[in-house]
Amino acid sequence: MTGKTAKLQQKIIQISSSSARGRAEGEATAETKIVLNMHNNGLTPEQIAAFTNKNIDDVKAIIA
Repeated sequence: MTGKTAKLQQKIIQISSSSARGRAEGEATAETKIVLNMHNNGLTPEQIAAFTNKNIDDVKAIIA
């Protein structure tokens, strides 16, 4: 493998990692918005946890 090929592969891995991290952050933001929307519409933390399959402590932390 040449130096150019190795550098190119490293760059591809770096971009893929950044892309995956961005997707994960976007999903977390969307989940937070959903939890807050459910709370603002009158659902209890217990109901939100049941509907979203999230831990009750995580739900309470989001709506705190």
